[in-house]
Amino acid sequence: MDVMEELEDAVRYITKEPTKDKLLFEKSLRTVTVHAQSRGLLHNQINQLICYIGSCRKGGAWVNSFIIRALIPATTVPSSAVVKAICYVGLKRTTMNTKVLLLKWILLIYNLIDDLSPLRSLYGVILNHIVVDELRSLICQLLIYLTQQGDGMVWRVAHTSIAVF
Repeated sequence: MDVMEELEDAVRYITKEPTKDKLLFEKSLRTVTVHAQSRGLLHNQINQLICYIGSCRKGGAWVNSFIIRALIPATTVPSSAVVKAICYVGLKRTTMNTKVLLLKWILLIYNLIDDLSPLRSLYGVILNHIVVDELRSLICQLLIYLTQQGDGMVWRVAHTSIAVF
């Protein structure tokens, strides 16, 4: 069996409907991790694994963290996968650990995103997550990356003396 076919089978097995065969599931996770570390993952594989993370199926948070750590791209990352990841950060059912790991992953691969315009259009949505203490520093870093020079407005603040009693 070809290495790429083995990887495709592993990704397909992870992302399909839940099964009872835990050993085969763990073997598939290892296959994806080893291949990602040696050659990286393709666009469709990253999209499928991001969709799996958002589905909150089988395995829970430890599987999600395992998969997020294995999301190493071969070339670039599709913007659709990053948009989905941002959407999953906003869901209540996603654990805080998964949200933090997704944001760290986005910050890590930011320069590899193929098209930043869909991500920039979500600026307001991302800004709404700044109220969550655990996510604040990561959200601020992402907003710094997304902000372009033309986005800011010049404001002048007048110095006034305020009496405090």
